[in-house]
Amino acid sequence: MSSYTGESKSVQEYDRALAKAEKTGIKSSIAAGLGLGFALMVMFLCYALAMWYGSILVAYHGQSGGNIINVIFAVLTGGS
Repeated sequence: MSSYTGESKSVQEYDRALAKAEKTGIKSSIAAGLGLGFALMVMFLCYALAMWYGSILVAYHGQSGGNIINVIFAVLTGGS
């Protein structure tokens, strides 16, 4: 016999509430992960583009690598 008459009902309601909270938590975690992943992807793509174009400037236009790196960090740091 249960300690009080509504124990089994309370356990069922609690289980339903936990299941709902779990679904909500999973959805929000996926959304947060996708958002962070997209932001990091954009950042790394910007670095890749800057390095590629910087290598073109070094190879064909006589720029120094140090100047290119300084400009890349200044632009990407200032833009965020």
